Amino acid sequence: MRDRLWRAPSAPIIFSCQEADKKAVESYSTLRLMHLLGMGLLLAGSLGAIVSMRRALRSQDARTIAFARSLSFRLDFYLWLPGLALLVGSGLSFGNFKFVDYESLWLKAGYAGTAILFLLFLRLWQRQLSLSRIALGFAGGGSVPADSIAAERRLLLLRYLQVLILLLVAAMMVFRLP
Repeated sequence: MRDRLWRAPSAPIIFSCQEADKKAVESYSTLRLMHLLGMGLLLAGSLGAIVSMRRALRSQDARTIAFARSLSFRLDFYLWLPGLALLVGSGLSFGNFKFVDYESLWLKAGYAGTAILFLLFLRLWQRQLSLSRIALGFAGGGSVPADSIAAERRLLLLRYLQVLILLLVAAMMVFRLP
């Protein structure tokens, strides 16, 4: 009985340890890919909204502005929210698999930047809802009120700030700056 308990591990056990290391490398690569996909979705949603709204404001056409407003709203819903979910989910999973140390300063700065991005997104979402309701009034054509154009330009500045923070957080994560 004692002889069976104290035997050296056999080859299949060593093979299973190598298999576990291989799975860890595969899961790290998958998480990194999901993290990059999330960042790409955030950036694509923000830049798409900026480009469409800049073109609409340049044209001064009521229908174009109303369409750009609804497109911006859809980009946030279909790109930004899933991108944020992928980014946060994969980022937290890195620590679960012990790939990163939660105590590192660059990681804490990344979490703070992501929280700021989310709060800014909530503010943008609130403003977009009110501007979308206003845009429904002139969606059939006609002239666009000057205060509505000024509000759209202020919202566009918030979008620029969102992209700037997004790029700063991405640079901190890639280069581990702090």
